[in-house]
Amino acid sequence: FKGMIHSDEWKYNGEVFHFQMQNHKRLGELKKLQKVKIDEEADWEGHVDNVRKKACLLMKEMTPEKFDDMDFNSLENLVTAWSARARRGFRRTFEVS
Repeated sequence: FKGMIHSDEWKYNGEVFHFQMQNHKRLGELKKLQKVKIDEEADWEGHVDNVRKKACLLMKEMTPEKFDDMDFNSLENLVTAWSARARRGFRRTFEVS
């Protein structure tokens, strides 16, 4: 999990997905989705939709259609890791010239 937080890419079925830089608009959308408390036992589809929307915000190449054809548990783990990265700045630093 720790490795996922710091990674810039994730490979699945021969396709490479990249972490999407989070500008203030995307980060605001992500924070709204994270505040939503969904009981996954009572509302599985609502939970899946929330994870789908987060995945589309966090992964450059992700689409709702791709999401639906992928392993949900792996995606949920990655979304959790990359959400922490986006919120808390667990990303590589860079120099500003």
